[in-house]
Amino acid sequence: MGLREAAKDSKVSASTLSRLERGTSTSMPDTETLKNLSDWIGVSLSELVNEKKSKSGANEPNLETTEQVEVYLRADKNLSTDSANALASAFKDLYNLYSSSPTSAESSKRKKKRG
Repeated sequence: MGLREAAKDSKVSASTLSRLERGTSTSMPDTETLKNLSDWIGVSLSELVNEKKSKSGANEPNLETTEQVEVYLRADKNLSTDSANALASAFKDLYNLYSSSPTSAESSKRKKKRG
């Protein structure tokens, strides 16, 4: 199946599918895109964003904690896009501040502040 046909069947643009396929997307897809993808491939939204199969066949987390929170905030119909993004950003900052294993970029920032 080609990218254009997949885009038509999944109701997700070919450019979005291409970015996701190549891993070059700079942010999580919006809720509608995730829902369309989960419907198209026949898995729940939770399965799509939370798990992947390892080489051994076991389920492993697919997203970082901060990415999972972002997905849920973006899916919340009570929040505007700007509000969800602001909350996700605040959560990420707080998570990295209090986490024992911050992201490598945040870890570098901490080291610079200490040094």
